[in-house]
Amino acid sequence: MSGSLLEAVGRLPPEAETEVRRRARALADKMEALEPGWRAPHAVLDLGDARFDRLVETLADQPGPLLDDSGGCRISIPTARWYVVSSAWRPGRA
Repeated sequence: MSGSLLEAVGRLPPEAETEVRRRARALADKMEALEPGWRAPHAVLDLGDARFDRLVETLADQPGPLLDDSGGCRISIPTARWYVVSSAWRPGRA
């Protein structure tokens, strides 16, 4: 898929890509520890809205894996629409 998240991460400098992947794995591990039965692809519908909301509220202080040390996003995917809810990124609706 052109413009995908994985492609954008793959275009980062090697050190940045390694850091993004490390942070993403650490965050996924925390999510799975809080919701042991929830596994990839981590569909919100598998938890339901209330459990998902509790999960993201619990992890709201965790920085997103794609944020750099200054808080800026390391990538840009112009075809994606996003909005912020409770400090968690969720896909937006057109």
